[in-house]
Amino acid sequence: MKYDDIKNINRNEFTALTFDSRTALPGSLFFCKGEGFKEKYLRDAVDKGIKAYVSEREYDVDCPCIKVPDIRIAMDEMANEFYGYPWKEFKLIGVTGTVGKTTTVFFINAMLRAAGRKVSYISSVDTDDGVENFESHLTTPEALDLLRHFDNARSTGADAFVMEVSSQALKYHRTRSVVFDIGVFLNFEPDHISNVEHCDAEDFLGVSLSL
Repeated sequence: MKYDDIKNINRNEFTALTFDSRTALPGSLFFCKGEGFKEKYLRDAVDKGIKAYVSEREYDVDCPCIKVPDIRIAMDEMANEFYGYPWKEFKLIGVTGTVGKTTTVFFINAMLRAAGRKVSYISSVDTDDGVENFESHLTTPEALDLLRHFDNARSTGADAFVMEVSSQALKYHRTRSVVFDIGVFLNFEPDHISNVEHCDAEDFLGVSLSL
């Protein structure tokens, strides 16, 4: 299968999408993601019966490869195709900036619920998409997980979804194909300027204001 065939990435084609070999299921599509990725993870996923894998390079495994130029962009585009762009079914509010994102998400969530809206949300503290409710591990989930949460919210009839959107999520394309109805930029402080996050203020502001 070629990358140009992503329009065929749907629930009839694959059972699930994952980048974690521990959650791989028979018939799922596996993504070889991250600087710490090891071929062993792919082999473990193949042993569990995945149907194909997506990678920036091919591996010597008995499984079809969908070779892509950028694995993170591929995750975003394929997840949107697989779940059918569920975020189009509700009002989507994204909150970014250096500090205050979590508090702002909780305030917006509380106000919308008080107004009678059915709301799902993602914060760096916890996540509630109407199906899953748990303590969060990332401010903004990877694209495969994020689109699953959107799909869950759609399935439970949510009419609004409010979420934190970190500058790292924007930089690494986790929301690349997502269109926010409302984008909130709170502030800028130099907290995230470093060799491992944003090299300078221009880099931070460039991705943050793209929301």
